Amino acid sequence: MIQNNGINISRLAEAAAKQKDVLDELFTGLRNEHSEYQANNPLYRKYGFFNLVWTLLVLAGIVFAFLKRELLTEKLSDKLFEMNVPTGARDELEANLIWLGAALLVLIAVIRVTNLLRMIYSRRVSRRAAKIGSFRKTAEKRMAATDMADFRAAVVNAAEEGNRDFSADRKNDLGKKISAFRDSLANSNRHARLIKGIVSPVLSAFYYLFGFAVIWLLKDKFADDSYITYMWLVLFGIYTYFAIDAVICSIGGYLGKFMRPFGCLLAAGYAAFLWYIIRGIDGSFFDSAAFCTNDGTKLIPQLKISYVVILLQFIAMIVGIIKGDYLGMKDKWEHSFDLSMLYGGSGRMKTRGSVIRRMLWSLPWVLAAWAAGIYLSRALVLVSFVITWWRSMPLFKPFGSVIYEFFGRVKSISMSLMSFALMIMIILRVNGALSMKDLIMFGIALVVYLVFGLIIKAINDGTELFGFMNFFV
Repeated sequence: MIQNNGINISRLAEAAAKQKDVLDELFTGLRNEHSEYQANNPLYRKYGFFNLVWTLLVLAGIVFAFLKRELLTEKLSDKLFEMNVPTGARDELEANLIWLGAALLVLIAVIRVTNLLRMIYSRRVSRRAAKIGSFRKTAEKRMAATDMADFRAAVVNAAEEGNRDFSADRKNDLGKKISAFRDSLANSNRHARLIKGIVSPVLSAFYYLFGFAVIWLLKDKFADDSYITYMWLVLFGIYTYFAIDAVICSIGGYLGKFMRPFGCLLAAGYAAFLWYIIRGIDGSFFDSAAFCTNDGTKLIPQLKISYVVILLQFIAMIVGIIKGDYLGMKDKWEHSFDLSMLYGGSGRMKTRGSVIRRMLWSLPWVLAAWAAGIYLSRALVLVSFVITWWRSMPLFKPFGSVIYEFFGRVKSISMSLMSFALMIMIILRVNGALSMKDLIMFGIALVVYLVFGLIIKAINDGTELFGFMNFFV
């Protein structure tokens, strides 16, 4: 064995053979480190190609609608004319539909532009993994160079002749690049947290105040004898209910133990603003007594319709804010969740798209129930009540419910209360007050709902009679 001045050639060969394993370990660790930083980046979200295409198509559609707004307005007017809508009502309806369309386009545009910017950022974050591949290629080339025959011969010759001045030129720029790359990962996440800490409150303020701004711009057009007014008030209530949820999910982590009190403050702000709007509407409807006897005599004159309308909505919001699992909802929205099945399978993975689709599917049922209970017959209030709660709060369904699984029990109850509160506002507008007959029917409906639900739950727990309904989840 050739050995001179402490240089062992066999050990040199053995070290060279281990270089590949060391290289694999080094870059595997580097990739794992990148993945961990990427997962902890508060602005990063994984998007597919379809998400990008869909966002661009929506934004292109919004731009087209803006450029062709006069043509679209003209077509809307012609359509209302074909529907034989009276001229006076047609002008009011057309103006309000244009307002509604414009508001929706602005809201969707802000959401989609925000998503597009986040997609671009997330793409840049994910592309950093390509640098690791580039580093590895450079390292493999240099490792191959050290394994060349002339290099080994030079080392052996230096060892045999005892040439202590011999050295191999090993560049350390790659090590510095990897070190800088590691630093950039930490800096990137630090900057992302800073940006999110600024952007999240701004977007939250926009989402919360957007509905207020629309109603404020329209307030001078509201009148208590116009059904359009109540359409806007219903939309305002629905929008603000979920806007508060979005705000809490977005900035709740920064508020800590003050998250729920802050949410209650937002609900109080909505109630106060609604009070101001109602007080400013021409007419005396909201100043009328909310309850009356069956013969029309006022019952508790001090309890005004405005009090009932605002109080019911405020209670519904507070119930959801105090007991809503916002951290769980946020995690399910950003990732996915398992839909628990009572039987017929262990469950199915659902996403935020599943939640949106299920809520859109439930909405027509709720609106149909409202229409049945409000416009067809007071006796159908019972049906209206049961269907409204059944669709929005599926506590006793014999199969998994996307809405219930996502929002949780108390939040589902809160949504049902909000739906009920808005329905009461429309019933009050149509009937002028709630009679004792109406109140009795609501009580009967609640009993029917609970009894019906408990019977189904008992059947469901003991049998698989409703197993076929798993296909509709």
